[in-house]
Amino acid sequence: MLARLFLFFLLTVPSPLCGQGPASTALDTSLVGVRPVYPEFPGGFEALMKFIADHLQWQESSGPGGKVYVTFTVEEDGSLTETKVLRGVDVLADAEAMRLVNAMPRWNPGRDHNGKPMRQRWNLPIQICTR
Repeated sequence: MLARLFLFFLLTVPSPLCGQGPASTALDTSLVGVRPVYPEFPGGFEALMKFIADHLQWQESSGPGGKVYVTFTVEEDGSLTETKVLRGVDVLADAEAMRLVNAMPRWNPGRDHNGKPMRQRWNLPIQICTR
């Protein structure tokens, strides 16, 4: 029992002999409260919903529609690239969701904690249905 306790102590306590000193307690406070800025459609969320509603071309004869999940990358200049359907409904609804995303204007790009524009991946659910 004493041997097991000694072995447990030996394995759990860092030793300078093993090249492990005490952990540093200094915190890097240079980034406290600084968050990256996420990409945004020009005008915000409401403008994005209005864009989708205004540009959606879907008739009842096209099918029931549904929610299509599209992913894309917002580049440093705000352009959208690498667009693809993550989870689709059917061929027509998926094509309409892709058409909507490809017709969008440049977004406001995301920015890192230094304020520099950066590429960011974005997932967007689009409800395809009749008005």
